Amino acid sequence: MGVYLGDGYITYANRGYIIGLTAKSEMFINEFNNALENIGLKARKDKAGKYHRVIGYSKLLHHFLENFDIKKINKINLKHLISLIKGFYESEGSNGVGRGLRFYNTNRELLEQIKIGLLRIKIDSHYFKSQYPLGKKPMHILYIPAFFKKEFMICINPKIKF
Repeated sequence: MGVYLGDGYITYANRGYIIGLTAKSEMFINEFNNALENIGLKARKDKAGKYHRVIGYSKLLHHFLENFDIKKINKINLKHLISLIKGFYESEGSNGVGRGLRFYNTNRELLEQIKIGLLRIKIDSHYFKSQYPLGKKPMHILYIPAFFKKEFMICINPKIKF
């Protein structure tokens, strides 16, 4: 769910209901592929130039993701919340050397829900709007101070720690 809310996508094509991810990191693609397979989907990986892609097919998951209300993020149990934050961090996160962590996204409401989720696991964060938009959309940033960085890495345990 967290990867989908970040870099993932859903679409419909002649072959069916698609859940996918395209990224430069093969490790990230493999992690998403494993997640799809762990819920019973047969996923297919391929590579085009410097990008890797994984797609799976599921009408049920497609409809779930399409209709998911981000305001419900903080109603899910703690184990699933941590998984969601992990996937979202691996999609939209950045680990500043010697500084705190950042999540970048154009959806302010989504970042506010992630902020509430982080508070549930006792990690403080601060929201601010970037002065550099992404095209015509404003870019929003959720910042986790360096003081909470180690705790975040232990609790969330992202595979991609950049």
